[in-house]
Amino acid sequence: MKKFNAILFVFAISFCASAQTISTVLKDNSDNFFEVIKEVEIRDNDILLNSTEKEKKGYARWRAFWENRVDESGKMTTYVDTWKNHYFNESSLQNRSISTSNLDMEWEQLGPFETSSFRNWQGRCQSICVHPTDNSIVYLGTMGSGVFKSTNALEANPTQVQWECITKQFASLGAYDIELHPLNPEIIYFIGSFYSNGLVSTRNYSVGLFKSIDGGETWELEMEVNPEDEIFLTNIMFDPNDSNIMYLLSNRGIFRKDYRGTDGWVYTELDFDAQLWEMEINPTNSDEIYLSGKNFIYNSEDGGQTYNDITSEVDPTDLGFYYCVDYNLADNRFYVLVGTPDYHSTNNGPDDIKYYNGTDWVTMGTLNQFGNACNYVAELKFAPNGDMYLGGMKPFIKINGSSTFSQIPDDYVHDDLRDIAFSNTTDGLPVFFATDGGICRNSGTNIGQWRSINGNLCILQFMGFDVSESNPEVMGGGTTDNHSWVRDENGTWRNVLSGDGGAMAIDATNELIMLSANGSESDGMTVTGTTKSFFSGYNFGTSYSLKKYDARIKKHPMLEKTFFFDQWGLKKTSDGGVTISNIYPNSGGIVNAFDIGKQVPYTIVCSHQVYGGNLENYVQDGNIAISSDDGLTWNEIYSSNTIGLDVDLTNTPVTDIDINPINDNEIFICFGRFSDGQKVYKTTDKGQSWTNISYNLENIPVNTIEYNYSNGILFVGTDFGLYYLYDNTTTWEKYSNVEEFPEVIIPDITIVESSNEIVLGTSGRGVWRANLSCLANSPELLIDNNYTKWESKLCMNRDIRIATGNTLDIRADITMSEGKNIYVEQGATLILDGTKLSNNFACNDNLWQGIIAELGSEVILKNGATIEKADIGVLVQDDAKLSVTNATFKNNRIAVKIENSNTRVYSFESCDFVSDDYFSILGSILPESFVVLSDVKSVSFKACTFKNESPESYDINSRGSGIKISGATSVNLLPLCSHLLDVGESCLDHYKIRTIFQNLTYGIDCSENYGETSYIKIESCEFKDNFRGALLANFSNIDILSNRFYVGYINDNYDVNEYSYDENDYTSAYGLYLSNTRNYTIEENLFTTNKIGVGRPSNCGLRN
Repeated sequence: MKKFNAILFVFAISFCASAQTISTVLKDNSDNFFEVIKEVEIRDNDILLNSTEKEKKGYARWRAFWENRVDESGKMTTYVDTWKNHYFNESSLQNRSISTSNLDMEWEQLGPFETSSFRNWQGRCQSICVHPTDNSIVYLGTMGSGVFKSTNALEANPTQVQWECITKQFASLGAYDIELHPLNPEIIYFIGSFYSNGLVSTRNYSVGLFKSIDGGETWELEMEVNPEDEIFLTNIMFDPNDSNIMYLLSNRGIFRKDYRGTDGWVYTELDFDAQLWEMEINPTNSDEIYLSGKNFIYNSEDGGQTYNDITSEVDPTDLGFYYCVDYNLADNRFYVLVGTPDYHSTNNGPDDIKYYNGTDWVTMGTLNQFGNACNYVAELKFAPNGDMYLGGMKPFIKINGSSTFSQIPDDYVHDDLRDIAFSNTTDGLPVFFATDGGICRNSGTNIGQWRSINGNLCILQFMGFDVSESNPEVMGGGTTDNHSWVRDENGTWRNVLSGDGGAMAIDATNELIMLSANGSESDGMTVTGTTKSFFSGYNFGTSYSLKKYDARIKKHPMLEKTFFFDQWGLKKTSDGGVTISNIYPNSGGIVNAFDIGKQVPYTIVCSHQVYGGNLENYVQDGNIAISSDDGLTWNEIYSSNTIGLDVDLTNTPVTDIDINPINDNEIFICFGRFSDGQKVYKTTDKGQSWTNISYNLENIPVNTIEYNYSNGILFVGTDFGLYYLYDNTTTWEKYSNVEEFPEVIIPDITIVESSNEIVLGTSGRGVWRANLSCLANSPELLIDNNYTKWESKLCMNRDIRIATGNTLDIRADITMSEGKNIYVEQGATLILDGTKLSNNFACNDNLWQGIIAELGSEVILKNGATIEKADIGVLVQDDAKLSVTNATFKNNRIAVKIENSNTRVYSFESCDFVSDDYFSILGSILPESFVVLSDVKSVSFKACTFKNESPESYDINSRGSGIKISGATSVNLLPLCSHLLDVGESCLDHYKIRTIFQNLTYGIDCSENYGETSYIKIESCEFKDNFRGALLANFSNIDILSNRFYVGYINDNYDVNEYSYDENDYTSAYGLYLSNTRNYTIEENLFTTNKIGVGRPSNCGLRN
């Protein structure tokens, strides 16, 4: 129930005795990363020349994974020990599944999920086990996503098969083999393994044997493995005639335990290089045991007391690259699949099938008609009726009694068959395959009857990921062995590139333009019109190159078809990848990480290491380079001469960089490896000085870092889940609610600024998304950088405070969460230039609080700036400055409120104040007034519109007012002239742009006005379809000139019995009402009704 990965060497071993290859170097130095790098890249460049392309690809995979996961001496076992400590010491195995987090995020797994049963591309699986009495219950072991269980694996519609992870507390642990207890299938065992994240490795490591006695609800550690012992568990098997005896096969020997005794596990060492992965016991004679693997075949005839090396008997020509054994119940014989070397090797031969006739090993046939069937993986299983299923890279079927093999096409089964399991039927049907693309089953022996049953399973291992800013539903990334994927705006996923995918970037302005790194395809592969892939290579000399498997790609924040990527050095393309230029460094070295800021001029930050030199120190130097002019010039920063940067950049590579998108002076960097207390740093002065903010963060490799300015939260993705740190705090928290989000390896975090979402491309569980707009207790954002300009769409979930003496210039749309304010302190300035400030409706559609302009501050709205869905759009206090030209206020409870401003003159020109049915839908709040003036010196309105666009949605008393005055020295409502006037020329009536009040309860409401020295002038305005046009009270001077009052019209569907006003006196509607006023002039006004109908007033144009 497991299967082999040839120790996950996806590269071949060359059998050339005269020259070393990558494979031989890895075998000799496979536990020390630095020694391998020195040998392959520095000591002997011929090693690369001698190696096949397959080997170089595998080496690049191995290198990319281990680069940031070794300790200071290069040891890889430190990482495995960290896994063990994390799983066994952090808390009990049972309790970890109910842990919680104080971040209230609702996660959604986006997939990709399969929509067709004819494709098997959902992630890498290793083992499979079928329930002994219920074939619809199947257990699936993955390479880095835990164990999954399905209870409807026989569902007629394969896409509807449902899978549930039953090892949520071990989300990133591989399951090399799974076995159910023969007498009680609720007792489950699995080998917990570490696969270098499912990538190619010279050696895999076991964490131990896990056991559940309650069907996977809770787990205990049955047997622990020490990685220093270099023992890797590969196979679990019960004695078929005595369920008290369990065997555990390892790469170099075998464990045996009799549960009736007290001796525990008894270990028999066979050979350090045996690399065993398969064992079989004769079901009719438990004394007869066979073990097979990459280099050896053993058998025992005494129940495992002694083992004999029979490799030369089975394979006297010594052509075998690996061996796989199984027992055929139909003829009571042992069979062996003899796999020959990888097809990239120079020593190819056919894959043979041999059986033991009691005396000799007989060749029954070869698979040479298909070339090499197995290559680097091998599997052989017999169904109860004798049908043979076998393969590795390609799967085959041989019906019992037939002399030929049939190959299952790639359309039905993914490459790399890892395990085979049979149902409890006479012919074993349906048969289940675990592959590098998930799980599939058949319903017959016809090759066309195979279907993927991945269903809701998504265990894809993403290498890199990106989300479109212009359309956040569009996203994409590359996965290990399962292609690159792109999701469209409708949520539909599709494959765009084959093989190993890498990082991807989506154009900032056009989501149809993408650039993708592809780890296994040729240079410059394109998919017309949508994506371009590049093949990143580092040239060693002139004749060979090494792929950079973990190349990163990032888009320019503003320019179409402009991308950056680290093809060893930092590269840039301005034409979608057609031409590429190097921008840093001038020559030599490797760029480990980089980021591009979003403020103009654009800041670029990258980390850089220089390789070569000598074997003792293969990394000669390391630095961080910062450009403030889009890559034209660079400032290099070194640990030795930079305040606070106490980490050794030469020996500790930066894993990721993030520039605060709204303040490019603030930069965050993170580190992998195991330098305790040196994981995360930040600078607030663009690299001149740094602060270590690692605090209590665990000493684990940090893969990626992303700052969420909306909430003031810094996120880091690690191999053990998601961690976060709030602004102005010193305690890292772990998001540890495994019921909501798996504790999985996170290589890439994307914060989508336009929607305030976090999207994670995980290694082993696909893509996950959560909205961050609903988080509580986000700290206030302080703007204190003299002059700050925002030019990209932002989403804010916290208060913003512009500090004294500072300016915030907003030129892109901003959404604000419920109840949040923008505070403008004394001496500070807020400029809204063509932008829209609105509420964020991700959690609800409630109002944000608005802008508060404090004493001595200034707020400027111009060029079509819009404020909408605020409680009070702008609150002006204590003579703060307010300048408003060509602006829109929509669906605010109060658009503008000016109070306690006795010395300032305010002006509104060409502004629209609008409401629609929003408040009627909201229900709990009604529009009050567009403008409220309280204790104000002077205000003028020119060519402004005050309008309710959905009057039928409100009661006549609930449509809101245009202007409400409760204390103003002078108010002027005037027209503008659309015609350019000569000196002394008056504006003709048809050129006048009037101030309009329409569909309101009151156009102007001065019922609460006080003081007898106030003045109001209303000239060339239009009051249309309001219940009451203007109520003017307590003014000492009034001029009402050349206005139009359309009195009393409500709407076309008015029913006189529907409303009652002033005790059913509908004649209370009017155009103009003067109360307690003196010195008024009313000239050249028009008073009329817009429409005549039952109950409409005909004599209430003017009241006094």
